[in-house]
Amino acid sequence: MANPRSLALAACAWTVAAGPSAGCGADLLPGEVVVGTDIPSERWDGAPDERFGAALAVGPEGAWATAAGVPELRRLDAADTTLLPATWTGAGAGHVYAAAVDGRWWIDGEEQAGVGVGVTWAAGGLGAAFVDATGWTLPLTGVSVRAPHVSALAVGDARVLAMAEGVVYAWDAAGGELPIALSGGDGGALGEWRGVAWAGSPEDDIADGAGQVCDELGACIDGQVGDHLGRVIGGGYAAGTFNKWIVPARARYVPLDGGVVLAVDDGAEDQPLSVAGDDITAWLGAPYFAEDGLPGGAVFAVDRP
Repeated sequence: MANPRSLALAACAWTVAAGPSAGCGADLLPGEVVVGTDIPSERWDGAPDERFGAALAVGPEGAWATAAGVPELRRLDAADTTLLPATWTGAGAGHVYAAAVDGRWWIDGEEQAGVGVGVTWAAGGLGAAFVDATGWTLPLTGVSVRAPHVSALAVGDARVLAMAEGVVYAWDAAGGELPIALSGGDGGALGEWRGVAWAGSPEDDIADGAGQVCDELGACIDGQVGDHLGRVIGGGYAAGTFNKWIVPARARYVPLDGGVVLAVDDGAEDQPLSVAGDDITAWLGAPYFAEDGLPGGAVFAVDRP
């Protein structure tokens, strides 16, 4: 998906003689900072093997995260945490949603009628939607659209987006198809930020694939070698995987509207990442952040630079 407007990101400037600085902040690209070292953050840690931070939600009342190793949903910024056996969470339309792989799902902690086992969920301004082998459904309204072979789903403020065989499609809240010109790649995510749709092409078929995200207006952002940028899109950021092809190794959360790249300097090669946020705060999930040598996971909250 080469694009003449592509915003290429150059390689990290690191020297063996100098070695990494604290947090390696001085050794990164200009405008790239290490979370918790070069820029303040709040942090929540998982227990060993929990893989905390697998999915994130930011709603009107706070933020939530799931753990994948031990399915569980937790509220991050309050003591009155309600635990649910969920592996996915999302927010939109004034609610927080959670779902488990066995088909159970919840709205604001209240269990709903079950849906298909192992479906993929997304949430945004229109609420929550899920996709199965036949297409997508907005369970709150009952709207359902036949759309086979969907590999990625996103819910925006006024439309549902789905990617099938690399092509992105859009529908309104009633299921009416809308025009859109956007494509992505295998393993790529979908997202909407400030009313603009984005699609990822992480180049998962290349071991050191840089990856790329593009928007429906024609702008693209390229990742670094090994980033696989575009596996995750959310909260105005795109991410890929913890990248050991670059020095210093790090996970990079790239802003869609320009500005500071947020880096997390602990993880495991090819680990999944998560990201969510609003106009004020970015929430970064790193499920393989080490805890006693095991993937405990961590979630960081950072004021958007």
